[in-house]
Amino acid sequence: MNIYEESMKRGIIMVHAVKILPEYFNKIIDDKKSYEIRKNDRNYKAGDCLALNEYDDGEYTGLFTLAEIVSVDTYSQYLDEDYVVLQLRPLLISGHINSYQSYISPERAEKKNKGR
Repeated sequence: MNIYEESMKRGIIMVHAVKILPEYFNKIIDDKKSYEIRKNDRNYKAGDCLALNEYDDGEYTGLFTLAEIVSVDTYSQYLDEDYVVLQLRPLLISGHINSYQSYISPERAEKKNKGR
């Protein structure tokens, strides 16, 4: 049982929706990055969900992915005390998603298609 499933059993799932720039979003999608360094102003905990929303040029692109926070680490030697390293892995939802996938909302897809 993974941390997310254990949290679900307890009935406690926190979803943190955060912005992420395309260069970092794509690295996570391509499995080239498995962490995020964030200000810990949301009280992140292992087992929480991170909804990573791609944000570019001052607006959301409509692309997002979900990740499970595996651990929350502080590195006081390198980071200010308010910042943490979130170790991430793809969020498994009922066994249907087993790798990072990018999603686009139907509204954004329609908007993009009209602009072409």
